[in-house]
Amino acid sequence: MLALCRTGRPADALTVYEEARRRLADAMGVDPGPGLRSLHVRVLRQDPALLSGPPVPVA
Repeated sequence: MLALCRTGRPADALTVYEEARRRLADAMGVDPGPGLRSLHVRVLRQDPALLSGPPVPVA
């Protein structure tokens, strides 16, 4: 998701999140963990820190 966001593809990053969320729910009956959920929110909010710079911790 981070790589997609940083390469100007936030919509694709959100699609990846939804696919991961669905697979986790179908396979194990769980939701994504806090790190993935946090990254999802940051992509939705278009967090400028996601666009460039050193790696951004997601948890």
